Amino acid sequence: MRNASALAPSVANPLVPIAELARRLGVTPRTLRHYQDQGLIRSRRIAHNTRAYDCDTVATIETIVALRDIDLPIAAIRGILALQHRPRAQTEALRVALLDAQADKQRQVTRIDAMLQALTATATDQRSGLFQSVAGAERQISAPSANDSPRPASIRFRFVKPKTLVKPA
Repeated sequence: MRNASALAPSVANPLVPIAELARRLGVTPRTLRHYQDQGLIRSRRIAHNTRAYDCDTVATIETIVALRDIDLPIAAIRGILALQHRPRAQTEALRVALLDAQADKQRQVTRIDAMLQALTATATDQRSGLFQSVAGAERQISAPSANDSPRPASIRFRFVKPKTLVKPA
């Protein structure tokens, strides 16, 4: 996993260049520039107008990368970072965002399970044919209810018989 102390700039060089930090974090320099464009971080400029980051910014970027790894939206991360001077509020905002992310992932797992069950049931009924459309089956799942419960497993997969290819004469 990522280690903040390993990513911290050295005493001799208090700033970490963008390419080096991106490599250490496993992201692209464009990703770091995007975070800056979104107002999440600030960089300094070093030789050759290269972006570089201090210790505090490195720690912030590591947090951003970890939250993006679980698909937390940039807007949610921005809101959490804005509360940095209010630790209790920041902790609560992060807790709520993580619970929301967890619920989203659980809904996704429920939907995948339902699709797998429907595919298994459909595949046992079919002797031959090609899978036509996962997207079509996904559209057949009814929308979530007002109380935001997981989608029901009302998926049906359609198979089509393969067409014989005829070579032109």
